[in-house]
Amino acid sequence: MSATSPEQLSALFAEAIQAGDLDAVMACYEPEAARTSSAAELNAGHDAIRQSMSQFVPMKPDLKIDVERVISAGDVALIHGQWSRTTPAQMSGRYVDVTRRQPDGTWLFVIVDAFTLSA
Repeated sequence: MSATSPEQLSALFAEAIQAGDLDAVMACYEPEAARTSSAAELNAGHDAIRQSMSQFVPMKPDLKIDVERVISAGDVALIHGQWSRTTPAQMSGRYVDVTRRQPDGTWLFVIVDAFTLSA
């Protein structure tokens, strides 16, 4: 399934993580996307993101995503929210994502900062 809105993209991403489906997770990203895998590490491009996610996704973590705000400008949207998980270890944090509408009308991640700093 493809996301028809930035909010739906966040939901599909969480579902793919919970299912342990790495291919579905990767289908949420543009080929040249960038993603933080920790507060200090950046992964750029599908290969680096796949490598980073390949150890985490098979654990099928119980990931919950709460979209708090979406700011759109044409084909680009900025998403602010919170995430939490209870498995494999309890954690939570804030995130900021940049998404882009594709020519077919679907949305993909361009930049994912899953460990954004709190104010």
